[in-house]
Amino acid sequence: MIMLYRRPYSFLILLVALLAISVTTRSQTDSAPKPPPAKPTPTPAANQPKRPPSELQKAVQEFRVQIGQIGSGKGQFKSVGKQNSYTGRLYEYIRNDAFDALPHEVKQRGGTKSLLRRNQFGFTLSGPVRFPWLYDGRNKTFFSISYEGTIEKIAQSALFTIPTDPQRSGKFADYVDTAGEPVKIYDPLTTRPNPAYNPAQEISESNLQYLRDPFPNNAIPENRIDPIARALVAMYPTPNVSVGPFIQNNYFINNPFENRANGVLAKLDHTLTAKQQLSFNLNLSSGLRKSPEHFSGPANPGAPSYNFDSRSAVLQNTWTKSPKTIWLFRLTASQSLTTSLEAEQDKLDYPNQLGLKGLFSGIFPTFRFGNYLGIGPRNNSVFRESSYAISPYASVSLNRKSHTVRLTHTTRLNYDNIFSPFAPAGYFTFGSALTGLPGVRNTGNAFASFLLGEVYNGEESIVRHPSYYRKNFYNFIVSDEYRVRPGLTASISVNLEVATPRIEKYNRQSTVSFKHINPANGKPGALIFAGRDGIGRTLQPTTVRAEPTFGLSFSPFSDRKTVMRLNYGLSYQATPLIGRHFGTQGFNAAALFISRNDQLESAFRLRDGVPQNFILPPFLDPTAANGTDADFIDPSGRLPVTHQWVVGIQRELPRSLSLDVTYVGWHSENLFVESLARLNAVPIENLKYRDQLYTQSFRDSLRPYPQFRNLELGGVYPVGTAKSNAVTVTLDKRLSAGLYGRVSYRFAKQIDNVSVGTPQDPSNLDVEMTLSPGDVTHSMQASYTYELPFGKGKAWLSNGEWFSKVASGWSISGLTTWRGGTPLIIRPLFNRTGNIVGNLHVNVVPGVDPKVSDRTPQNWFDPAAFSQPDDFTLGNASYTHPTLRGPWDQFHHLSMTKRFELPGDKSLEFVSEAFNFPNHANLNDPDTRIGSEENPNLNAGKIIGSTGGRVLQLGLRLLF
Repeated sequence: MIMLYRRPYSFLILLVALLAISVTTRSQTDSAPKPPPAKPTPTPAANQPKRPPSELQKAVQEFRVQIGQIGSGKGQFKSVGKQNSYTGRLYEYIRNDAFDALPHEVKQRGGTKSLLRRNQFGFTLSGPVRFPWLYDGRNKTFFSISYEGTIEKIAQSALFTIPTDPQRSGKFADYVDTAGEPVKIYDPLTTRPNPAYNPAQEISESNLQYLRDPFPNNAIPENRIDPIARALVAMYPTPNVSVGPFIQNNYFINNPFENRANGVLAKLDHTLTAKQQLSFNLNLSSGLRKSPEHFSGPANPGAPSYNFDSRSAVLQNTWTKSPKTIWLFRLTASQSLTTSLEAEQDKLDYPNQLGLKGLFSGIFPTFRFGNYLGIGPRNNSVFRESSYAISPYASVSLNRKSHTVRLTHTTRLNYDNIFSPFAPAGYFTFGSALTGLPGVRNTGNAFASFLLGEVYNGEESIVRHPSYYRKNFYNFIVSDEYRVRPGLTASISVNLEVATPRIEKYNRQSTVSFKHINPANGKPGALIFAGRDGIGRTLQPTTVRAEPTFGLSFSPFSDRKTVMRLNYGLSYQATPLIGRHFGTQGFNAAALFISRNDQLESAFRLRDGVPQNFILPPFLDPTAANGTDADFIDPSGRLPVTHQWVVGIQRELPRSLSLDVTYVGWHSENLFVESLARLNAVPIENLKYRDQLYTQSFRDSLRPYPQFRNLELGGVYPVGTAKSNAVTVTLDKRLSAGLYGRVSYRFAKQIDNVSVGTPQDPSNLDVEMTLSPGDVTHSMQASYTYELPFGKGKAWLSNGEWFSKVASGWSISGLTTWRGGTPLIIRPLFNRTGNIVGNLHVNVVPGVDPKVSDRTPQNWFDPAAFSQPDDFTLGNASYTHPTLRGPWDQFHHLSMTKRFELPGDKSLEFVSEAFNFPNHANLNDPDTRIGSEENPNLNAGKIIGSTGGRVLQLGLRLLF
C-alpha cells in the first residue's frame, strides 16, 4: 500500500523538488535491458500487429490487482520512453457497512451492527518533464508520481471469558468446570501439613500431603480482597453475552481497528546518452495504526497502537557499454520509525495510582489469570524502533554467443536502534493452585488468587537505554545461462553470502558462555560481555555460505508446444539482525519473582509491593544472570539450510488453453526456533519425583545448569526441521472471445517440528515432527473475467448510438477459493507435571476411531478416542492429529466494471466488488480440549459459531 509523508506541505515541496532536480539530473529506466533471448519459432499470433488493450484486458489486469494475484503496480513505474503525453489516473474506493451483510459471528452474539468505514483514494501522473522556455524533456526526461491515502475503521470481533458479576466481588458459588460441576475455592492461609499423609501412596483427595480449608459458601470475605486487585476490578468490564458452555465465552467485542495511512512514490528517468541512463526513486509513507480495544481505559489488554514513518530512495545508473556488455549500478537507502502510543503512559505513573510499589516505570502493569481476559497491556507494548539500511549494488551482464554470464555484488549495511522492554512495569500471573487443594487438579480458580493478591510469578524489565545494533551482509553472485540449442537451455548460479555478526554501538552485549565457570557454584555457564576480559565486540562468528542453483528447460521430442523445467537450489538463511534487548543482560535486567512452591505459597502479595531482591543494572558480573532466564547467543555459526527441487511441465492445448503441472519439494534443517530448543530443561525422567518438582529449588537442582532457570535463545537457535511436497495443476484460458480464466488445484503435505513451540520432551524432537498446523492437503481456486458481448463492435445490441454506449464496456470478474481444513491440535485439559512439561499431549485410546460417520458442528469428532494423561506422565499422541481436520473454508468474490469512453482519450470506470457475495459462513474449529473421566470437557468435539459476511466496495477511476 502506498503511503504519504505525514506533513501535507511536504508533498508540495517534494513535487517542486523533483521537477527542479529533473532540469539538471539525467535519469533512466529501472533496470538494464535484458539480452535478446533465443529467437522462437514464429506463430501466427506473434506476427499480428499489436493492438491497444481491450476493455477486457484492462478489466483482467485491474481485477487481478484487486484480488491480490499481482501487485497493484502503484508506484512501480516504468520509463515512458518516447510516449511524450501526460497520462494518469484518479481513483477512489469506498466501503461502508451500510452496503454489507451483518457478519455471522456478530449476528450469533446478538449484535446488529459491525462498523466498516474505508476510503482509499489517490492519483498517478506521468509524462515528460517540461518547463516552458527553460527545459523540454520530451524523449529524454520523464517523471512519475503517485499518491495514495487510506482512512479506515473496521470492526474486529473476538470472544472471551471474564469473571461473572458475583465472582468480581469474590463470590464463586456459580463457578463450574467444563462438565458443569461446582469447583471449590480454598483459603491459602489455612495451608498446613496433613499428619495422616501416606507418602507411599499417590496424592489424592483421600491422601493429601497438605490440608487447606475451603472458603465458606465458596466466597472470599470482603476484607481478604487485595486493595490493588479491587482497584483493578473496577476497570474491568462485565459479561455481555452468554455463549457458553456454562459460564465460559461471556464477553464479546466488536471494536474497530483504525488505520490512517498516506504515501507518495515518485520517480525520475533520464537518458544521458544512447548508452547511459539514470533513474531516481523516492518512497515516503507514514500513518497511524490503532488496534481494537478489548475494553476502554489504560487497562486495555489489546494489541498496542503505533505511529509509523518510513522513507527510501534509490539512485540507479545503467551503462550499456555494448550490446554484449551491460553494467548496472544502484544505491538504495531506507529508514523507518515506529513508535507505540503506549509509550506516552510513562508520565502518568499508573503503578502509583494503583498503589503498587516497587516498579521502575509509570506504564500500566500487566496482570494475567488463567483463561480469563487479562488486565493491562501486552508485553513489548512500549517501543520505539528506528531502522536504517544502506545498500550499494553493482552488476555486469556479458552476452557471449550462447552464454549470458552475470556477475553481481550487493552490500547491505543494516542499523537497528530500539527501545522495547519486555515488561516495563511488570508482568504478573496468577494460577489456580494457591486457591485449590495442593496436588489435586480441578480445584481453585486463577481469578480468585488474583483477588487475594497472591502472585504466582512475575517479571520486570529494567532497560536503562536503547540498543544500537549493526549487522552487514555481502553477496557475490555468478550465473550463466547457456542456450545449448533451440528448445534447450541450462542455467547455473552460485551466490556467496558473507554475513557479519551483530554488534552493539557501545558493546552492550552479553551471553552465557559454557566455557566459563560460574563463581556462584563452580559449574560451567557464566555471563560474558562484549569488549571485556579478552572478549571481542562480536559474540558470534562471521558466516560464509555458497548457495548453488541449477536449472534446465527443454521441449521434449522437439515439440515446441511442450516445455519441461527442472530446477534445484540450495539456500541458507543468515542470522537476522535481532532487535529488542536479547543478549544485553548485565547492561539491562529482567528481574524474576518466583514462588518457592507455587502450590503452597505465592511469590509475593500485591499489597506488599514488588520485591527488590535484585541488583539494578549495570551489573557486569559473571553471575548477573543467575536465577533468571539467561540469554544465550548461539556461537556455533550454524545456519538454516533449505534444499528445493522443482519439476514442471507446460503444454499448449487447443482453444487457447494451456495446462501446467508443477511439483515443488523442499527440505529445511537447522531452522531458527525459540522454545523448541530447551537447553536447560529438567530431564523428563525426573517426573518420577512427582510433587517434589513443584519446589523450585529442587526442580532447578535437576537442570544441566542449575544456576539458571531457562535459557532464552532469541528465536535464532538452529535446530528446527520442516519438509513439504506439493503438486499444482493449472488450466489457463487465454484471452479470447471475451473470456479469460484460470483453474488451479493444489495437493500438498507439510510436516515440521517448528510449529509445536515448546516440545513435550526436549530430548526427543523427532516425535514432534508432525503435520504442520497450517497444512492444507487440498485447495482449489478459479478466477475468470468475461467481457459482456453487448454494445458497439459486439455481437449483441450494437445498433443505436445511445443504447450501444449504455450496453458496452461491461465486464464481470470473479474469484472462488476452496481450501481444506487444517490439522486439529488435541490438547489435555490438565497438566500436572511439576512445571517441567510445557506442552503436554493427550493419550490415544486404542480401538476408538476419532472420526464420526455423520459429522456435524455438534459432533465433529469423537472425544472418547482420546484421554487425559495421568499426573506426571507424558501423552502418546502426536502434536497435530494425522487425520482429523477442521472445516473447509470457501471464499467467493465478484466484481463488475463499467467503462465510459470520454472525449480526448479519457475514460471513466465504475467498479463494484462483492467480497463473499453469497454471504457464506465458514465454521470455526471445534473445541479440542480433552478432560479426564472424573472431570470431562462436555464441549469437546463441538464447534461454536462461524465467521464471514458479504462486504461491498464501490470504486470510481478516471483515466487520462
